[in-house]
Amino acid sequence: MSEPLLQVEHLQKTFEKEGKQFTALDDVSFQLYPGEILGMIGKNGSGKSTLLKVLSKIVALDSGKITYKGKLTSIIDIGTGFHPDLTGKQNVNLVATLLDSEFKQSQSFYESIVEFSGLKDFMDVPVKNYSSGMYLRLAFSIAFHSPINILLLDEVIAVGDSNFRNKCYNKINELKNRGVGIILVSHDMESIISFCDRSILINNGKIELEGDPKTICETYVNWDALENSSSLRRDFKVDEIFSESVRYHIELPQNIADSLIFKNFEIHQEELPFIIEEKTIFTFSFEVINEAKSVEIALIVNDTHGKRIFMDSYGMRHDYLKNKLEPGHYTATCEIPPDFMNLNFYRISVIININYEPVKLLENLATIKFVSKNPQFYDVMKVGSCAILPKLKWELYEI
Repeated sequence: MSEPLLQVEHLQKTFEKEGKQFTALDDVSFQLYPGEILGMIGKNGSGKSTLLKVLSKIVALDSGKITYKGKLTSIIDIGTGFHPDLTGKQNVNLVATLLDSEFKQSQSFYESIVEFSGLKDFMDVPVKNYSSGMYLRLAFSIAFHSPINILLLDEVIAVGDSNFRNKCYNKINELKNRGVGIILVSHDMESIISFCDRSILINNGKIELEGDPKTICETYVNWDALENSSSLRRDFKVDEIFSESVRYHIELPQNIADSLIFKNFEIHQEELPFIIEEKTIFTFSFEVINEAKSVEIALIVNDTHGKRIFMDSYGMRHDYLKNKLEPGHYTATCEIPPDFMNLNFYRISVIININYEPVKLLENLATIKFVSKNPQFYDVMKVGSCAILPKLKWELYEI
């Protein structure tokens, strides 16, 4: 293996917060190699941003050693390094004067930045009047067109629109191929899995795990789900909040309204654990009391970042009749067919409606993981970043 571009050894950093000592970095050590994209994940407050600020020499270390080769550039806060009263053009020229001599008077350097950023009509506007997205475009454009050996990115790539994000990711891959080492901090597990060669999980200022991005992300999501279960455990009697088991049963003696009690919620498959090749059945049990009203239950499936993958309810059908339910006990079931979900983690929520009016959101009731009988096949097909994986009807024939 080649020599590392960046060598980090036993970093220690503490802050004082409300009169108490807070350890932001605790004996952090790692390496970054040429042409490597290193993903960094962890919950808010884990120390990720502090680490990048220390590496960028924005924040001083208490102890430890940082050694790197070449030029290090960081984009860790929107607008960092810009003079707010100068125009976009003046800020670019200011940066150019700080670079190597061949860039100082290079018109092509300026034109390349403007073209990449898409801000041609705004280069004579003071950057203090820029939106966060415009700041981002200019910051990335300058960084990508400057002499660079190490690039640090802290979540800021999520601010831009989808077209610019794709342009940035293409440029990141181009830099990687040129041998630039990149550290990418993100809460987007798909980006970490898709783009990174290696990943680090930081928790309470320490590196907890290091290795394959997919394995690290799966561990983090599992861990995050278990930590987030504490509030649900206080409110409800929950057997398991994270499960790969054949039956996932949650008791919810929850008074939804004067006329409705939500009893329990189950996720069930015929085999162990949850696999994408089998149907998955969701069962909702409830009791109608006092008066007859219609009840509509909606199932929501989100990814681990809270992004909605899909939502469905029998009440969303065109032929649905809003029939009033007499007092009594009822069960509603929803079936997800085989070969629909992906090899991924999903968070399950439920919306309860009475007479089509939403009365209760039971959010993040469960986090479940789907696996496959044939994981090697899906690894070859590179489907990890897909939200769902339905088997659509295809035909191949010779004309």
